Amino acid sequence: MDANKTEVDNIWAILKEMEPVWTTTVLLVPCSVVLTAGFLYVYSLVLGLLSKSSMRNKVVVISDALSSLGNECSGIFHKGGARLILCGKSWEKLQELSDDLLDTSDPSVTFPPKLVLLDFGNTEALPEAIREILESYGCVDVLILNSSMKLKAPAHILSLEMDKKLMDNNYFGPVTLAKGLLPSMMSRRSGHLVVVNSIQGKLALPFRTSYAASKHAIQAFFDCLRSEVAGSGISVSTINLTFISSGASGKQKDMTFLSYLYTKKPLGISPHEAASEVAKTLANKRKEVLMVSSLPKVALYARSFFPNVFFAVMAAGVKDTTNTKMFREIMSVRAKSDQMAYMLSSRYWLPVEHDRQNRRFTVSRTSGTGVNETAVLNYRFTAADEVDLVSTFVPEACRGQGVAALLSKAAIDFVLEEKLKARVSCWYIRKYMEEHPHHDYKAFQIR
Repeated sequence: MDANKTEVDNIWAILKEMEPVWTTTVLLVPCSVVLTAGFLYVYSLVLGLLSKSSMRNKVVVISDALSSLGNECSGIFHKGGARLILCGKSWEKLQELSDDLLDTSDPSVTFPPKLVLLDFGNTEALPEAIREILESYGCVDVLILNSSMKLKAPAHILSLEMDKKLMDNNYFGPVTLAKGLLPSMMSRRSGHLVVVNSIQGKLALPFRTSYAASKHAIQAFFDCLRSEVAGSGISVSTINLTFISSGASGKQKDMTFLSYLYTKKPLGISPHEAASEVAKTLANKRKEVLMVSSLPKVALYARSFFPNVFFAVMAAGVKDTTNTKMFREIMSVRAKSDQMAYMLSSRYWLPVEHDRQNRRFTVSRTSGTGVNETAVLNYRFTAADEVDLVSTFVPEACRGQGVAALLSKAAIDFVLEEKLKARVSCWYIRKYMEEHPHHDYKAFQIR
């Protein structure tokens, strides 16, 4: 009995000696998790405060202040006390933006924005715009290049003129502006250039040949420039994202691998998310930022390490049924209208531009009298995932040339890509849907 009691006492003594070790181990893990989470939270708060305070009194140029991203950046930097130079194609809209900023800010801690007309498509007017920018405050601290022209079409129907227009807007224009402002930055040994670029500057997808080429070009230029100006105290940052969407919620949606890469765009980034990332990039001076989900990142690695597999997947995606429908539609339009076929296959092919901020699609062409005519399709959001396709205006000079069909297709593609529901109030779009019954267009329509 005494032997058993002694053995129990020994075990109990050993457990008492081990108790501090077990207690420390058990408490250490959750405490470490809590401390790490707290540190990351505090770090994000500090970084957010620094990104705002670091812009005070800085001269910031936004190349397309009228876009959704430009609008968000304007609000963030204006409230942060930056000296803004807002650029855009429309003087009236720039004034409206300036008035909105002034109405919602404290004039004692902010500066009234300077306005400069800037159109990258008009390269001849860029030297005058650069002169106005430099004369506004005598220097530039930050240049945000956020403008872009988008186009999706098979390579064989795109004219060389359209390729040149894309390169002017997406490459030559931004490069000309950067070159014009660089000497001022280099003389002061201070400056930061931020390029908001597409993921297609690194990853090219089918039916975006010219667009991807322009994005690859701008990416390569600023990657080279980063090394050239590193010794001059100038920072160069590139932000590659999928696309900016006003309706982006950040929630993943179920889709297959191929449909993710081909038939549907990867989920977009909200303007606020993109603008916040621009502010953070300026604060921490990161050289490169990828604002994409995991699948595009996997595709980037596959392109680098398994190119044969990557290209095989690309080729297989082209054969997907959605793209087959697209080609069938082009062929049906050609069969229906010789004039429309001429527009699609010749140098007079017209692009559709999507103005997300003003919620409209436009097609512009020059009439025989030299007057620029613009057809417009307007829409509006009635809920987070619902739109009303309101109206379409087609000038007399554009009628009978398939312009309404181009606008209707662009609007419907937008609804499908964003996975929205739509109320079709526009007669042109209803007519287009009736003429293309092989598409399941009624699935998204609100009755």
